[in-house]
Amino acid sequence: IKQSVFKSRAEILGDGDLVALDSTTVVTVSTRNAGGRKGVHKDGVVRKLFKIVYIYNIDLRKPIAYAILPGNIPDSITVANSIKQIKALTDRKIQLIDDAGYCTDETIAIMLKEKQPFVTRIEADTKWIYELIDKHRDTLEHGGEFIECDPKFSGVAETVTRTFHARKKKGQEPFDIEGTLHVMIFYSSVNKAKDDVEFRTTFKSYSDDLINEKSLCDERKKIESFSKKYMNIERDESGKIKAITVNRKEYDNRLKDSGYLVLISDAEGDLN
Repeated sequence: IKQSVFKSRAEILGDGDLVALDSTTVVTVSTRNAGGRKGVHKDGVVRKLFKIVYIYNIDLRKPIAYAILPGNIPDSITVANSIKQIKALTDRKIQLIDDAGYCTDETIAIMLKEKQPFVTRIEADTKWIYELIDKHRDTLEHGGEFIECDPKFSGVAETVTRTFHARKKKGQEPFDIEGTLHVMIFYSSVNKAKDDVEFRTTFKSYSDDLINEKSLCDERKKIESFSKKYMNIERDESGKIKAITVNRKEYDNRLKDSGYLVLISDAEGDLN
């Protein structure tokens, strides 16, 4: 019945439509939820999770299909299964749009292998993307192409050919595939300033929690990870925290890389 409903929903898609892939990870304590699996939640704590994956028609802002998956399913498998579901629903060429959480070498390799058109955001600290940012940093931070739809951004575009790798896993042999991707790098000094304010606010909040020995509860893993990277902690002889200062090297590196947003696509037209 569910597939019949999804097929009927897919009929509203026209040629060349866009669909968005998104998911929500939900914590469950139920003993009756068969999809619940132990996995690392975004707060850094291991919890029992399940994942709801959605496929939306962007123009109509309507869901086409959804699936409930175990919470420990990797994003690469989520993307691969979503591509199969899209192909089962319609034979039209649909372009998949997803966020950086799904964008890894492996998911790119799968989309290229399946000839699935896509546009996705990719994290700016991804090694090969970071190298492109460094290449264009001076242009982006002192001009760049004017972005009419959002003037606070400047941008540059580049076409890159590289090899992507997918690991061996159940039902999939490892493979390498070469792909030509079109990369659009955006920079905003406004966003950079906002990001810095957010970082300093978080630093102050976490510092106060640590100095006052506030119960960390569910935030514990997140604060430990943050403090290890960004804080210099001075303790007295008893081990009590005396002072916390910022790790300047890590802070400067973070500030240097903030304000950037990067999109990649398998189709050149998506950069226009």
